[in-house]
Amino acid sequence: MKKFLAVILCFAMSVVLAGCTSDETNNNSTSPETTQSQPAGETQAQSASSAETKLGAIKDKMIDELDIKDPILLDNSRLLDQYGITEETIATQSSFIVTTGIFPAEIIMVEAVDKKAAEDVAEKLQTRLDNLKQQSQGYDADSYAIAQACEVETNGNYVALFFSEHCEKMVTIFEENL
Repeated sequence: MKKFLAVILCFAMSVVLAGCTSDETNNNSTSPETTQSQPAGETQAQSASSAETKLGAIKDKMIDELDIKDPILLDNSRLLDQYGITEETIATQSSFIVTTGIFPAEIIMVEAVDKKAAEDVAEKLQTRLDNLKQQSQGYDADSYAIAQACEVETNGNYVALFFSEHCEKMVTIFEENL
């Protein structure tokens, strides 16, 4: 009973956080891709032109090809809050969650600043995936099957976690477009 209650509370917290993120996204007049870290001295116009990063293009392709509805974009502060990924380790990122289903889908794609940062990001995403596996095991067989199929993907300084029913297709899109 305690596990069930803990899973329900975790889900409720995710929904609340997703709602907060949605409000911030809707109230923010900047481009969604400007959630990537912006180097010191870079203007918003320069940042907008760099919005067409590899990860941004990959995110857009996933959303289009997999017909993902209402993704909630995660900015760097949400990556810190939810995954422990610090802004100093991020060169660029394009991440989102989708709150349909029992467990929200979590799509995290980060280009780390260097190899050491990539290892740190991969470790934190692996910890999150392990937690998702543990939570879903006692709650829902379908979510547990999704968690079991997921892995943290690393390609050079690029690190990703695709906790989604579409994880295999997302990995393919990710690898083909890097």
